[in-house]
Amino acid sequence: MKKRPDVETDNDFQEKDWRAERVMWFLLLLFVLAGLIGVFGRGGISKAKKVSPDQKMEVQYQRFLRYHTKDRLDIFLQDLPADSTFSIEIDKKYVNNVQVESIHPAPEKTLITSNGVAYFFRNGNAHQAEIIFYISPDKLGNVKTALTYHNQSVEISQFIYP
Repeated sequence: MKKRPDVETDNDFQEKDWRAERVMWFLLLLFVLAGLIGVFGRGGISKAKKVSPDQKMEVQYQRFLRYHTKDRLDIFLQDLPADSTFSIEIDKKYVNNVQVESIHPAPEKTLITSNGVAYFFRNGNAHQAEIIFYISPDKLGNVKTALTYHNQSVEISQFIYP
């Protein structure tokens, strides 16, 4: 019969180790749940919508974005005069921190203003429009901006993760 070696156990250390393991499992669970609900990108908690005071502009966007990852801003306009030109202005803080990859439909012209960039669009017979800005963040951290249509602004805030 083989003799087993004597092994000392440190019960205090073992209990601390088990406690630390339970804490780590809990933190891992919180991290996974945060990802599932959209804290680190697309998901329920990340989706946001803001409406201008006059109810003519609605902006749908993601609160949480990833650095250099494409996303979009959806702008819905109501009560447009038929066959007219209108503009959407994005302030320079946003333009300096987020690259506008493309815009659909394409603007007729773009002007750099003292406040930022104004995009001019032509409206057909419809009294509403949807403008989609495809963007890619160039800065980490919190980015705030104001989008202006018809002298009414909507302020949004997005957090950019690495």
